[in-house]
Amino acid sequence: MSSIEIKKLLEVTRMKGKVKFFNPKRGYGFIIGLNAKDYYVHFSTIDESGSRLLQHNDEVEFEEVFGPKGPMAVKVKRLVK
Repeated sequence: MSSIEIKKLLEVTRMKGKVKFFNPKRGYGFIIGLNAKDYYVHFSTIDESGSRLLQHNDEVEFEEVFGPKGPMAVKVKRLVK
């Protein structure tokens, strides 16, 4: 693998989307990205001080990773309207 290919693998792209569903009792939900793809989100990956809860239709920015069950959102930040 060339150094250019390795660099591309290490690049992280921030994505935008909206909260589709979030269950505060269970601490997880789903974000739908602007690419129409669903991403699992766990409260522990929300980058906010204080309350780490998301509301339906909150606009967010996140990084995509692939977890054991598919695409996940990490380093999630709520966008200020």
